[in-house]
Amino acid sequence: ATTEIYTLSLHDTLPISASTRSFFEPGVTITNATWLDERRARALETIRREGIPGRRVERWKYTDLKSTLEAANDIEPGRIDYALTPPPKDAELVDFGQLGEAPDWVREHLGKSAADAAVPAASFLYGGSGFALRLPAGSTPPTPLTLSFDGSGQLRALIVLGEAARLTLVETPPHDRFSNIGIEIVLGRGAELTLVRFQGETRHRSEEHTS
Repeated sequence: ATTEIYTLSLHDTLPISASTRSFFEPGVTITNATWLDERRARALETIRREGIPGRRVERWKYTDLKSTLEAANDIEPGRIDYALTPPPKDAELVDFGQLGEAPDWVREHLGKSAADAAVPAASFLYGGSGFALRLPAGSTPPTPLTLSFDGSGQLRALIVLGEAARLTLVETPPHDRFSNIGIEIVLGRGAELTLVRFQGETRHRSEEHTS
């Protein structure tokens, strides 16, 4: 398929809509640990090169994110809070407020796929909250894990399943709020993740799930 690349400059001297600026330039970010500098630079380059995608971009042809954001006047990016219930007993959970002291498995995977396109790059570069969850090899929680969100803005998450681990994840989105939630999923050999998503009536929402 033919893809047209949209370019968005982030310079203050250019006429950028308030909603576009809110999407790409929120004031708070948590992925600013020095060990992420190289990945952040690649994500920023992607955003500058591609800008906000519109329908002429193949993967966004059914969702005109560019026009929606330019027309919106009610987007107020803030912070997205998350909740994981019940927390698996043998899982390791890292809040991104602690990225300066992140364990090796977070450092290995977080943000590696963020520069693939502008929307996941934005959730990584400008995420105001986020978490990393790891299940060890062979772990199989007996009940589904519910992942719920509240608030508006951008969030980045990382889910890592060890070899032969199995997890059912039930996701519920924020209600009627703008959100850009990027989830990186890393599966070990023989691992299985079942994702069940309840889609609310949100007006401005985009997601990237990459593995």
